[in-house]
Amino acid sequence: MHWDSLIEEENGSPEENITLHEPPRRVLIALPESKITLSDYLFPGEGAQEALLSLQELLDLEVHESTVQKDIELEADPAEFYFQNKIDVKTVDLGIDSSGNQIKIYITSFSIALLIVIFAIIIHTFY
Repeated sequence: MHWDSLIEEENGSPEENITLHEPPRRVLIALPESKITLSDYLFPGEGAQEALLSLQELLDLEVHESTVQKDIELEADPAEFYFQNKIDVKTVDLGIDSSGNQIKIYITSFSIALLIVIFAIIIHTFY
C-alpha cells in the first residue's frame, strides 16, 4: 500500500483530521481467445493502463484496454464520505432492561438444558 500516504502528521481539530484512505480496487482482465480472467489491483489515481502495463511486463501479453473490467469495484466518492460524517446521529433509549432480559435468557437456557438431561437419562434407562 501507499505507506507514506497513511503515515502523516494530522494536526488540528477533529473535523480536519477526517481522512479517507482508499484501498486498492480490483479489476479483471480477460485473456484474448481464452476463458481465463486475471485480476489486478489499481491504487487510487491509477488507471487501466497501469494494469495492462504490469500484465505486459509480467506475462509478456498484449491485451486491449477494452478487455479490462473496471467496474467490479468502484472508486470511493469523497463527497459521499464527507456527507456521511455530517449526519447527526442521536441515541434513542428503547427502555429495554438488559439485566432483566439476561436473567430470563439464563433461566430459559438452564431449563432447556435440564430438560435435555432428564430426557437423556430416561432414554438411557429404557434402552
